[in-house]
Amino acid sequence: MDEPLRALSRPLLTRQVRELAFGPQPPCDPGGGASNSEGTPARRPHDPSKKYSTTPTRTCNAFLPLAGGARRAVARPNRRPISYNPVVPLLARAQGRRGAGGPFSEDPIRVLGCRAMTAASPTAQRWIYGPTSDLLLGCGGIYLVALVALPWLLAYSSVSAWETFSVAIIGLLTNTPHYGATLLRVYERATDRRRYLLFSVYLSAAIWLLFVAGLHFFALGSFLVTLYITWSPWHFAGQNYGLSLMFLRRRGIDVPLVLKRLLYASFVFSYALTLLAIHGPTHSFGVAPVPTKFLGGTFDFVSLGLPAPMVQVGLVACGAGYVASLLAAGVLLLRRARSPRDLLPSVLLVATQAVWFSVPAWLQLTGGVEGGRLFISTTWLAIAHSIQYLWISSYYARRAGEDAGLPRYFAKTVLAGVGITTLPAVVFSPPLLGSLPYQAGLATLLFSVVNLHHFMLDGVIWRLRDGPVARVLLRSGGEERTAEPRTPAAGWARRAVWGALVLALFTEVFGIWEMEFGVRRPLAAGNLVRVEAANHALAWIGRESYAVEQDIGAQIARRLQSTGATPQQWEAVRHHFERSLAIYPSVEAWLGLGSAEHKLGNPTAALRSYERALELDPSHVTALLLSGEAWLDLGQPDRARPQLERAQGLAPEDPRVQHALARLARAEARTAEELPGPVTGSATTPN
Repeated sequence: MDEPLRALSRPLLTRQVRELAFGPQPPCDPGGGASNSEGTPARRPHDPSKKYSTTPTRTCNAFLPLAGGARRAVARPNRRPISYNPVVPLLARAQGRRGAGGPFSEDPIRVLGCRAMTAASPTAQRWIYGPTSDLLLGCGGIYLVALVALPWLLAYSSVSAWETFSVAIIGLLTNTPHYGATLLRVYERATDRRRYLLFSVYLSAAIWLLFVAGLHFFALGSFLVTLYITWSPWHFAGQNYGLSLMFLRRRGIDVPLVLKRLLYASFVFSYALTLLAIHGPTHSFGVAPVPTKFLGGTFDFVSLGLPAPMVQVGLVACGAGYVASLLAAGVLLLRRARSPRDLLPSVLLVATQAVWFSVPAWLQLTGGVEGGRLFISTTWLAIAHSIQYLWISSYYARRAGEDAGLPRYFAKTVLAGVGITTLPAVVFSPPLLGSLPYQAGLATLLFSVVNLHHFMLDGVIWRLRDGPVARVLLRSGGEERTAEPRTPAAGWARRAVWGALVLALFTEVFGIWEMEFGVRRPLAAGNLVRVEAANHALAWIGRESYAVEQDIGAQIARRLQSTGATPQQWEAVRHHFERSLAIYPSVEAWLGLGSAEHKLGNPTAALRSYERALELDPSHVTALLLSGEAWLDLGQPDRARPQLERAQGLAPEDPRVQHALARLARAEARTAEELPGPVTGSATTPN
């Protein structure tokens, strides 16, 4: 099609017209060839092997409408010549973008679409952001670096002193926005909300209704926590699998169904090993990406309790399947790849999956190393996953035209993520709609439900079979989006939502700051006044801690015991333990209150506190021990014996129990001596 157009355009263009349209032109051959120094055409030797020349040459052809417009301009010079030809400004802009000597300046027909556009460079489509960032952030390389660096930092530097605060800040900048990225993808545009209506509205509402119910029914809350812990390794494995397929497709590697199933099977077997480790006889969260600070409080992990023989059989079967599927997939990939270097991102993702789950689970199940102590901390695993998610979601947002720049997109993800992780904690805190304190289980349940909601939405919006996702992630294209009309009411609503999210961000930052610099560090330094003030300030955002009040009372009690204080000075200890019980009743608070009552000379009140502690935990050794000693103080060794014998059965080697039993024996002997002998002829023995 190219040569006929040139043949039509050549007779219609004179040299003056060409100079008028494109500026001064060098002498050239009407046939498209180069000219010699005298202006005569220089003929090229004929090459029978080439029908058309592939060497770019400076040509003087143009499109037919351009020639007609320029001819009319020459005939009537009183008009501006370019005003009759809208193509010339397009050519000028193209030349300005590409520079002199570029393809547009050499052949204007390419700009006008008469020749097919050259495909994008395969090298440009191979990576998302670039080799270094893709391998470190997208393929898990940063976790492998942390695997080597963090143990050294924790062992030979003072990083451990600020580990809690640093993890909280890093989580705010990684884990929180990775939730927000999903929320922006689903809820920011009305078209996306309608597209995922079943999941964005109905199932999401069902999940949050379960959250509210779980705050009141602890069995349901424990089920949600267990579901989150069980599902999370699969969510991580699914992301690694999807990214490995993406990199293979972007490199032009054909992935037939057999190869795809083999690669998928390796991730399934990896998850199966993790499942055995989580729900086996010695279940551990060391192989699940669950931050340890969220494990505790009211809700429990309900293990399946898989028997040991089943776990051993599953270990052999899943291990063999994992290795076999990886080897088979590797052989097929090596046959299809142009170069082994094309497989580097996918190989690194498979290695990341192994380091995250397969190897820790295998070592824990075989008794080699405890899973919880194997690779630094599961907190860092969650952070690495979040960085990986932000890496791919920011690329998609940029290619889909959702945001103008990365900083603006990141700020929006932080705000959206803080909104879903902070606002429910404030709304359902004890001062407002809830009854469960933040550290007593509210944070655990909220964290679990936020992740379950995130898992559900991610499983829908990141399908590579989806047209828009495939265009962006597999072919580096863009998603066609139309501008949505906005009414004034919608504009005010959006501003109100973003304002509430900014307020939530300040709330979260305030909570992190006060817990570190108002509670943890002053408590370690003994500055109890600052700790008490910070805990009262945290009450404004629903995070007043019952454990902090216990720590204050316990530290005051230790000071009084070492200084030999008077009984009246124990009033402060009793106040803080009563304050802790007002926030949330716990065994430790009841025991501390009982000890304070004992020091104040109230054995009966102390006994009531110990019995309340036993109502919460009938098998608490310290509560049984103190309850037995309280009965001894009241002169009733017969009531003390059941408590102390039960404590002995639970902790036979505890020296405190042995001491209490010796005291019981002395009290019983003393009571026997004080009892009068039997009266002759009497049928009963007096009490």
